[in-house]
Amino acid sequence: MEPLSSIMNRHSENVRSIRRIGWIGLAVNFILTLLKAVAGYLGGSNAVIADAVHSLSDMVTDVALVIGAGFWSAPPDENHPHGHRRVETLVTAGIGVVVGLAAVSIGWEAIISLMRGGQHAPCWIAFVAAAASIVAKEWLYRWTRKRGEELDSPAVIANAWHHRTDALSSVPPAIAVAAASAFPSLAILDSIAALLVAAFVLKAAWTISKPALAELTDMGAPDTKVREIQDVCLGTPGVMDCHAVRSRYLGSQLQVDLHILVDPSISVSKGHAIAHEAKNTLLERDPRIYDVTIHVEPYEGPEK
Repeated sequence: MEPLSSIMNRHSENVRSIRRIGWIGLAVNFILTLLKAVAGYLGGSNAVIADAVHSLSDMVTDVALVIGAGFWSAPPDENHPHGHRRVETLVTAGIGVVVGLAAVSIGWEAIISLMRGGQHAPCWIAFVAAAASIVAKEWLYRWTRKRGEELDSPAVIANAWHHRTDALSSVPPAIAVAAASAFPSLAILDSIAALLVAAFVLKAAWTISKPALAELTDMGAPDTKVREIQDVCLGTPGVMDCHAVRSRYLGSQLQVDLHILVDPSISVSKGHAIAHEAKNTLLERDPRIYDVTIHVEPYEGPEK
């Protein structure tokens, strides 16, 4: 069993790391939101203003990351014996919802603009803001994703993909503003670009939310992982068969319960020792498995 002091130290370090990621993202997104909002307004670009709304939604998810990290990284306690990892799942799902709402808002404004007609060609300041956003958010995506993988945090990785959607969603406005500025007769491209941004962001919202929704409904590990677990158990001395493997994800970690079959003539103590060895082997082989419950049964021959 890992010492409590070690668990607490790891918890504190993870919280500090995740909050640092959140604060850096928040600072970058605040600057970009302000830049695109002002440039979009002064440059007369609905697409860039819509992109500013997307950056604003990034700020919301960064705040969720900063606040939520202290909860989902906490060790198990009396009221939460399985830990608090589902908080991370809720934050991930919340990020998806915020991104989806941003997409709806962007799309609605684009449709209204197209219905009104009479668009004016935006000026180059809007293009500069969009281009700066692409560079900054692509860097933020790469850095955040790398840190998320190092921390094995789905919420941080989800937030990284949110940064990537913001970077890619700035591409249509940049192209549209450049084209409309050079050719004023193509001013309608600005609103069309805003609509494309909305569609892209909506798809990203689903990509972020889907795994979180699967986890909240207790979706188990894939068949390949189940077979790996069975193979490890069958490789344990004394285990004659293994079945009824069940699993569920809690954040980035996996909770497993299964049945092993042992020689019916051995003592209860010996059966317990075999189960304990199988459990320890599983925990050592896969760091993402954080808890294993094993039920011992007597082996009565091959299952028919």
